[in-house]
Amino acid sequence: MQGTRGSGRRAALVVGLVLVWAVAKWAALDAHVWRPDEYSDTYYFFLQCRRAASGGGLAVLAPEYPTPAAALLMLPWWLGAQDHASYRLGFLVLVTAVDAAFVLLLAARTSAIGVVAWILLETLAGPLALLRFDVVPAALAGAAVLLVLQARAPAAGVLVAAGTAVKAWPILLAPPVLGDRATRRPAAVAVAATGGVFALVSIAAAGWGRLWSPLVHQRDRGLQIEAVAATGPMLERLGDPAFEVFWSPFNAYEIAGPGTDALLAATSGAAVAAAVLYAVLLVVWFRAGSPPDAAAYLALFAIAAFMATSRALSPQYVLWLAAPAAVLLGEAWRAPGPADAARAARATVTFAGVAALVGLTALVYPVLYDELLAGEAAPAYVLTARNALLVAFAAWCAAASVSAGGAASRAGSRPGRGRP
Repeated sequence: MQGTRGSGRRAALVVGLVLVWAVAKWAALDAHVWRPDEYSDTYYFFLQCRRAASGGGLAVLAPEYPTPAAALLMLPWWLGAQDHASYRLGFLVLVTAVDAAFVLLLAARTSAIGVVAWILLETLAGPLALLRFDVVPAALAGAAVLLVLQARAPAAGVLVAAGTAVKAWPILLAPPVLGDRATRRPAAVAVAATGGVFALVSIAAAGWGRLWSPLVHQRDRGLQIEAVAATGPMLERLGDPAFEVFWSPFNAYEIAGPGTDALLAATSGAAVAAAVLYAVLLVVWFRAGSPPDAAAYLALFAIAAFMATSRALSPQYVLWLAAPAAVLLGEAWRAPGPADAARAARATVTFAGVAALVGLTALVYPVLYDELLAGEAAPAYVLTARNALLVAFAAWCAAASVSAGGAASRAGSRPGRGRP
């Protein structure tokens, strides 16, 4: 009887959390889409679908995205949304369905705090969580982190491979998925098999060259104005007309001027340095027994470091951090006790950092973006603060991964986990 009452309370909580999410989602749609009649990226996606339907198929649709992502973008068109208004609606249904599935997973498998955290971050992101594609890989990555924290590494491996198939960057989460010695082999098989299936289907649908087009696209880009490496030029531009901001063939605003070529080269060096640091942190983590909490911070470090060292840093990328941070907070506060105080504090600071990043990013875009393009000082300073915080956040996650691993090592390793 007591178990039945407990199940009933849990079900009521899940329903209540989903209703809160639905109300927040509808309010966001009304404020950022319906009332201003905003289309944002959905109009670009619509044009790409029309181009694909006119000839060339998935091979020519948005080559900056992996082929499975192109198929998802084409789905509303295939279902009959063949004008820009109906396509926007179909796209919103698609990303909202993925978002709803993630919320249901959070509500069912972690604390209410995790769901509320995700709702807050999404709401803070405004249109970035509505009319952009990045909710999809973010939700997959967040779900993978949740499953790692709950010792379900093989299932997490499937989600990491699926996330990689739609936006590439979730492959950064593969090493933390393989930390549990007891499940390392099935997790590796899950990543490889799922990724292999996506690769084969992609080649069959759009050809071998299309498989690599997202990587080529990133390689050829210039210095996007929001990138961390562009911080100096964007500040110098306030008083130096030698710096030019322009709309590039890569559908982004880039900056060119004295020293920007050297900064582009420096991003490659910084990425290598970040990869080396990630490898060192992974070794430290393995030696500590691969504790799950530290795995979440490793995932956040990898994502933040990738963002900070990239030549392209679009505003919606902050969603990549939002989903894992919400999961981490929800798990840390699921059953807090005296022994968990440090764990909960780390997760809370991490969530606060991500919330600040999301808030500053949403302030830059879309609120102050026109002023930023016009060369005004205030948005450039806000962008500088955001970029500095991103670098600091990456450093925080690196340190937190070590401290979380040390705490777990002192408390004793989980059964089945240990050194490789």
